[in-house]
Amino acid sequence: MSSNTSLEELDLQLYICTPVTDVVESAFETLIPSITSPHLKRINVVMHPHEDPSQMVLALQDANDTRSLETESDGYDSAFHAILRSSSLDQSLSKEAPLCITFSIVFCINPWGIMGMMKRLKSHVFTLFKPWLDREIMHLNFRPDPEYGQLG
Repeated sequence: MSSNTSLEELDLQLYICTPVTDVVESAFETLIPSITSPHLKRINVVMHPHEDPSQMVLALQDANDTRSLETESDGYDSAFHAILRSSSLDQSLSKEAPLCITFSIVFCINPWGIMGMMKRLKSHVFTLFKPWLDREIMHLNFRPDPEYGQLG
């Protein structure tokens, strides 16, 4: 990806069988430093939860754990923030040309667990990308958005 300096949009497919926050954070830890295109404006993240009920439990295990949400909102993740600050994207984004990341999920056998998963993910992602959100050089979208509580 480092040789593609004209990239404007990126589609990322994530297959989830561990806590969703771990999968997303790991993906972006690898992805952000490798992007060199100053033209990137959109990243679409489509998550595919594991259909096996025993594996789905792993993906949903932290969906309702409010204790870790409180811990994460206290600025725990300075290592990830350092990745953001040192990336070429950090230099190319602006209020006039922000990056938009949309997180969506392919529904699975437990659609009501999806809202808990998305609530957990939304909180985690806002913490991860706080430096860029504070500078207003990024927008985040979630489908479904747990704030509105609708699956469709």
